[in-house]
Amino acid sequence: MESVLNVYYDTRLAPITFDFGTYLVVANAFRQKLKLDRLYLHLIRQGFRNVTERETAYDYDTKAWRFRHIVLPLANLLPAVSGVSWTSNGPSDLKIPYFPVTYPPRSQAEAKTSIPYLSNSLLKYKGSGIDLRPYASGPQAERLARNLVGGTEKGLVTISLRTSNQQLERNSVLPVWHAVYKTLVGEGYKVLIIPDFEDVTSDRLYSKYDWSVFMPATFDLDIRLALYSIARLNLGVLNGVLVPLFHSRYPYLIFKPNVESVNQTKTEWLRNIFGIEKGQSFWWSQDNQRLTWEVDEDADCVLNEVYKSLDG
Repeated sequence: MESVLNVYYDTRLAPITFDFGTYLVVANAFRQKLKLDRLYLHLIRQGFRNVTERETAYDYDTKAWRFRHIVLPLANLLPAVSGVSWTSNGPSDLKIPYFPVTYPPRSQAEAKTSIPYLSNSLLKYKGSGIDLRPYASGPQAERLARNLVGGTEKGLVTISLRTSNQQLERNSVLPVWHAVYKTLVGEGYKVLIIPDFEDVTSDRLYSKYDWSVFMPATFDLDIRLALYSIARLNLGVLNGVLVPLFHSRYPYLIFKPNVESVNQTKTEWLRNIFGIEKGQSFWWSQDNQRLTWEVDEDADCVLNEVYKSLDG
């Protein structure tokens, strides 16, 4: 009989963003530490947190949609998850063994840190041998992705765009990425653009450029991760939707991790939360996974970094 770690996530205390993807990595690391076989997720949805700029900008219906289309699908990308349940009632008796041990909080002060969804909760596992890249696409999703993409001469390259209406400084510079796209296509690579969901459903800035768009990956996280799994290289700027990629074994090259005007991408934040200094990649990454601290403001600069990864 399989041993199971019961994992609790309360949306009153933690975000309905791709930080949940990081939380699952933290929970899965704890499972490995206890030498348990699987995770079972208990999602508590009595209400939604209203702390950050993004959270205050969204109404209840938007938050409920994000719960269904971000939180629930992320659980399906982690092979160690044996099941998921969610309730609009509070937890009754917690099933043992459970995670996090700080839940439920006993005070307002504890509530702020009771759900460890940031990457600094992984720092304790540095050098431990615990697998921090557990995300993998399902076999059916990979088959669908291969069928949809078709053959390619030199290999597939994906470009994941960030064109959010939040923290605009972090967004992809579209004319630069279009020039990169044109160059790589001219060299024989198959290049697919994955637009930002917020852009697809609002301004549609991506549609102003003549490039091949792979829309299924915008709406389906399993298809997205499957596409990353068959690519020779996956490109983009630092973005929450890429959390499963960062914690997978699939290749990537990510630009612009450091934007000093945004708290979550300041040098201090990257040091304290991710444990990295300027010029470094994520410490849990492998050789074909790299952060470049170059910005995406010049196509030649971007291409220079791309060739380093493609030829490496």
